[in-house]
Amino acid sequence: MVINISELQNNPGIKAWFYTSEGVALMLGSFLVKYINRKLSNYTIIFSFSFVVALAHLLLYFSSSSFISILAFSLFGFAAGSLFPTAYTIFQKEIPKHFHGRFFSFKNMVDRIVFQVVLLSTGFFLDVIGLENMNLLFGFISIVCTLTLLNKFKRAKLTEREVQKNLFTG
Repeated sequence: MVINISELQNNPGIKAWFYTSEGVALMLGSFLVKYINRKLSNYTIIFSFSFVVALAHLLLYFSSSSFISILAFSLFGFAAGSLFPTAYTIFQKEIPKHFHGRFFSFKNMVDRIVFQVVLLSTGFFLDVIGLENMNLLFGFISIVCTLTLLNKFKRAKLTEREVQKNLFTG
């Protein structure tokens, strides 16, 4: 994507700005997430920053603009820097300790497979539908996945509350 955007803008130097802005934002997100966590729950952080990732994809529809492209990479970096530590915190708290080795080993294998699928699909969609439409598609898929998981999470929480209510009242 970075190469395609730099070719679209006819500016090979913009790649350095993308990597720099994303890297700095990632470090800021990783640093600031512990302060954000004081005000918001881990799950609120996960779902909020998942929407920010989707927004970053959607912003890349306007990748002909240098400013918007750098903004999108910065947003993505900040969101990723906040998401990954929060997700690992949830995993370590929610997964029983005796499963940690197997869970994180399995997660690592799944991450590698998913990375390869995303890499292949990115190349495929860049060739078939182009950069702008691919980013719209990825942004839309991100929003749909996040809304679906948020809905399931809310239903599970509601069901958990109903069970607890029935246990104590019934």
